[in-house]
Amino acid sequence: MEVSEEIKELSELWGAGILTSLGGKGLIDASFPNLLGGIGEGGNPHAPEVFKEADVVLMIGATWWPEGYVPKNARIIQIDKNLQNVEKSIPTELGIAGEAGEVLPQLKKRLSTFSANTEWLARCHEVRDRWEAQNEQEGSQSGSPVHPARIARALERTVAEDAILTLDTGDLTVWMNRNFRPSGQSVLFSGYWRTLGFGLPAAIAAKLEQPEKQVIAVVGDGGLQMTLADLLTATRYGLNITVVLFNNGSLQMERDKIKAADEKEVGVELTNPDFVKVAEACGWQGFRVESDTELEAALEKAFLANQPTFVDVYTEQAFFPETK
Repeated sequence: MEVSEEIKELSELWGAGILTSLGGKGLIDASFPNLLGGIGEGGNPHAPEVFKEADVVLMIGATWWPEGYVPKNARIIQIDKNLQNVEKSIPTELGIAGEAGEVLPQLKKRLSTFSANTEWLARCHEVRDRWEAQNEQEGSQSGSPVHPARIARALERTVAEDAILTLDTGDLTVWMNRNFRPSGQSVLFSGYWRTLGFGLPAAIAAKLEQPEKQVIAVVGDGGLQMTLADLLTATRYGLNITVVLFNNGSLQMERDKIKAADEKEVGVELTNPDFVKVAEACGWQGFRVESDTELEAALEKAFLANQPTFVDVYTEQAFFPETK
């Protein structure tokens, strides 16, 4: 049985809600009722209030969580294949060294006679439902330029169930974490180095490794400028991938940080070329999207094309909401 199924069964048996880090996005389908969403920036903004009420927390393969996000008095169990990661930055009471796929079945056996706390699950589901309603509203925003949450929703509606999405580092990463609800897709990002420019070369690598899969690089204009030459790499090797560009003319994550600190904006504006013309000059088929009404149609055409495709979305410079 896959680890994701083991986690879901343990959640149902134990009566526990599930929160995922960005690295775990896509591991559990968004439709699973005990999945509350993501943790921290870009996650479920209502999750901290219920997470802080927990008396036991089971961490699986994670070594970090946002400060002030979780309960101070919870008993914490940590599973990690590397013992040195246990209690690395989290005050763990019980550390278990081992692969999750081997440890979780043992936990399920020990809990076989356990009665789930239905009152606690109802509390978790209430928080999930509240966020689902808000998420749906955020992803339904209309207009031009296009809101980042609306782009995430359009991708959710149009990508294949087994697609691979590679996320560049930057503002789009947190919007995709916040608003994209996976239903079987794999989501890749630069988790350790958080490298700007990761998205396009990662998509090339993913397509070479799994050529039968639909592969989409979701990138920002700042990150794409660093790896434009890889448009020619994809053309040279005949890689049928799609680039979806959040084109807002700025280093938006840095702009948000400056705005939050009430400082003067310096060096966050970008000088962008006509990316569609650049892509077409490199042998790609290009699509320009200036309004949300054009989004789904452009993405569907791009995904059906038998060549590298580029979707340039005129994107709103939206300030990312703070996690509460």
